[in-house]
Amino acid sequence: MHPHLLFVSNVFAHWVAAMSGIVSFTIGIAEYFRKQKTEATIFCVIAGLFLIVAFDQAWQDEHRNGTILIGEKNTLGVERDFWKAQFYSANSTLQTRDNLLAQNYGALTAEQDSANKAQGSLATLSQKILEINKVPKMKWEALALESSEPVSSNPAMLKSRWLLLTNKSQSPAQFKFSCASPIISAEAKIAGSAADARTFPLDDKQWGAKIMSPAWSPDSPVLIVMTTSAKTNTEHLNCSFTLESTTD
Repeated sequence: MHPHLLFVSNVFAHWVAAMSGIVSFTIGIAEYFRKQKTEATIFCVIAGLFLIVAFDQAWQDEHRNGTILIGEKNTLGVERDFWKAQFYSANSTLQTRDNLLAQNYGALTAEQDSANKAQGSLATLSQKILEINKVPKMKWEALALESSEPVSSNPAMLKSRWLLLTNKSQSPAQFKFSCASPIISAEAKIAGSAADARTFPLDDKQWGAKIMSPAWSPDSPVLIVMTTSAKTNTEHLNCSFTLESTTD
């Protein structure tokens, strides 16, 4: 339905509720004591006044919904900043990933700014409220957190770290990952958790990982640490990840 029709429908609903409730009851009492019918002119004036009241009530509904939407978006921003601070305090060496994450956060901020400007329109606001009520589809991505570093015991090997982010909680989750260079070893776990996931080699360049608990969620991404025989510091970026199974 067109957003303008939604607004008109809301006004009509408030107007009918008032006219069929308060007005009808009051006129009925007045006619009972006066022993005569209410003039049409008076009835039209009353109907016009309550139509104005109905417009105000419909506007208040839209304003209230807009306030709720802005509050929810602010809460999401606070949660994102909290997670970033917690993750940095748990492993200060991961702060070098800021250059990569800044691009993603910059795109998210630009999208949120566009959404904030769109809230000036009642029609766009109504559409956003409808979209919020929809169940989001699962999305996830793999990010290289930092440049690879040589393994102290064997300079011919390089160690790299990857972060798997998701927008929905999943448990269990199983992944496959492969690189252009042979994978010597791999570890996987939920970031911030002491429990390691089960990792297993499939061939010399492909490994698998299965995470039972805790749940993989937006606040608990998967951290994968790989040791490869890559020749250069950028060769470790030539890796791919596949989500094999979730509860979704």
